[in-house]
Amino acid sequence: PNSSQSALITTATSISGNDVLITVSAVIGKTYRLETSTTLENTSWQAIGDPVTAVGTSTVFTASNGAGQPRRFYRARVVP
Repeated sequence: PNSSQSALITTATSISGNDVLITVSAVIGKTYRLETSTTLENTSWQAIGDPVTAVGTSTVFTASNGAGQPRRFYRARVVP
């Protein structure tokens, strides 16, 4: 996205059982993917699940069993 209005912003995080729920701002029609890493190194990120196309102004991702991990970083990315 080249517009400041389409910036990805995490708006909420929560735990549901063993899962981590991550809500990000979204642009309707854009496709996003959640990624995870145990470090912040560029080559360490792995995709979680399938890409999601936004149908509203926010999108909720679920990181299954993420709450049981000792250290985990998450990011959402726009995918083509």
